[in-house]
Amino acid sequence: MIKGQEISKACKIKKPGSLCASRYQLEISLAEVGGLSGVYEVVTLTFDGYSWQARKVVGDWIHNKTDTIVLQPLTRSDSIFEALKANNVFTLPDQDSLRLKGSVDDGLEYTLSFKAGDYIRSYKFSNPEENKRTNANITELENYTSIIRVFALSFKEQAAASISLPNARTL
Repeated sequence: MIKGQEISKACKIKKPGSLCASRYQLEISLAEVGGLSGVYEVVTLTFDGYSWQARKVVGDWIHNKTDTIVLQPLTRSDSIFEALKANNVFTLPDQDSLRLKGSVDDGLEYTLSFKAGDYIRSYKFSNPEENKRTNANITELENYTSIIRVFALSFKEQAAASISLPNARTL
């Protein structure tokens, strides 16, 4: 089951680079923002009908810097996708709709966005591990935590190719 809007209704304008303009059959992104620091990281898993790809964008809004890194899966990509589905990646609500006691909102904030076929959606959550301490009965917090863990532990950065320059000197 997928909870989302049809792209034709949700995306009036398909800006290049946006999820609305995605050419993939499946695209799932987890963005992590470090509070007011301006530092962010977005890990994206895509499937084009034939193969999986993953990348990470690391950026800093304050210094206007970004870097894109190709990721290699540490296990089969379809297993990573199944782990995300097992944690209700397509149906979780925004954290704001949960009735949390003593909510903590002073750390990392997350936005999960996806395009699955003709459906698109985003939802937000923050500090799920901390919030579980006072809200143990809210299973969505465990799902959020598990999704973060899947994105954090399922990939490694692809080694960059080294370049040799003729007549290069070591300083």
